[in-house]
Amino acid sequence: MEYQCSQSVTILNWGIMRLSSLFIFTSLITVSCIEPFMPETTSYDDVLFIEARITDDNRMPPLVKISRTAPIGSDQAAADYPVSGADVYILSSDGSEYPFYESLSGEYLPVDINFSGEAGKSYKLILYHGGNTYESGFEELLSSPPIDSITAAPGTEKRSETGDPVKGLQFYVSTHNDDPPPSYYRWMLDATFKYKVPFIASHIYDGSSPVYFDSRDIINCWKSYDINNIFISGTGGLTENAIVKAPLNFADQYGDELSLRYSLHVKQLRISRQVYEFWSDLDKLTNQTGGLYESQPFRLEGNIRCSSDPLVNVTGIFEVAGVSESRAFFSRPSEFEILTLNCEMVEVGTESMPWSRLSPGDYLFFMEGFPSAYYTSRIECFDCLSRGGTSEKPSFWE
Repeated sequence: MEYQCSQSVTILNWGIMRLSSLFIFTSLITVSCIEPFMPETTSYDDVLFIEARITDDNRMPPLVKISRTAPIGSDQAAADYPVSGADVYILSSDGSEYPFYESLSGEYLPVDINFSGEAGKSYKLILYHGGNTYESGFEELLSSPPIDSITAAPGTEKRSETGDPVKGLQFYVSTHNDDPPPSYYRWMLDATFKYKVPFIASHIYDGSSPVYFDSRDIINCWKSYDINNIFISGTGGLTENAIVKAPLNFADQYGDELSLRYSLHVKQLRISRQVYEFWSDLDKLTNQTGGLYESQPFRLEGNIRCSSDPLVNVTGIFEVAGVSESRAFFSRPSEFEILTLNCEMVEVGTESMPWSRLSPGDYLFFMEGFPSAYYTSRIECFDCLSRGGTSEKPSFWE
């Protein structure tokens, strides 16, 4: 494809996927676009890493993931060191106990498939493994207020220290809570966009001759993807319990995302201050851009401890959250140019494009005239499915 593509490092999956490959607790940690400097004193602790989440959204089932950290710079990641054989429970403040079973190596789901959190109740994670007990404190599930708005504005983003800024849309979320401040939030995002190919095929090449074919069913497509990054904000220190235009993701001018219509789906998780601080520290750890000596060493602290032996290293987070959600739609922006795939028609049967160069399955467009001729182009210019989308319109689409 001939448009400029930008690559971004995805940090998260549902929560902190592959995070622990970044951990070195006894050394400085830096993230940059240059070859990293590794001090000779760098060491690696074999740390148990626990990720757990429970919400009041029954479409987000409770999940506990247990792994061991990998050294920084290693080709391995946390997902390569799953921890099996743990006994996992969640205890509710009303005395109910919910056991979990190991569905995949290192991943645990509730035995009761209908179990989800309830606002006003508190929950505690208890985990037994290797002769030790790991547990969180009780975390109250607080209802999440509605999202007031999801908006966008033209902006620029610099993708590297030496690169030119790229244009695009910067998205924002606003919310407020009638309760007294403070409130803390994390946002989970996914996006869907509609795009369209420029050419309609009238024929398809079967290896020897053109055969009639109508490609109008594969002109329009939709493509969805998760936006894996850390988006948090809180009202601590503010007089009003409101978040106004907290920045979310940035969609740039290259490719199909903004070419026709774009939809951003936002799930808002209302979290505790301690969980918020964990995500804030994690954001600093993974997204800092300062030099080596601008970074200060620290250990990422979660809300899970080894209660049977305080000397045992463990880190991770038990996130208890109320969830609200909203979806917004955005038309193609007019403030800057959208640079999609460069599509050109080429006449077939010429010296530069003889029939022998075609492959079975190539799309053709027959143009009547004096003389009539067949034209072709790359498959991505005829078939939207070849760009990774689906021709089935999503049920939520407006």
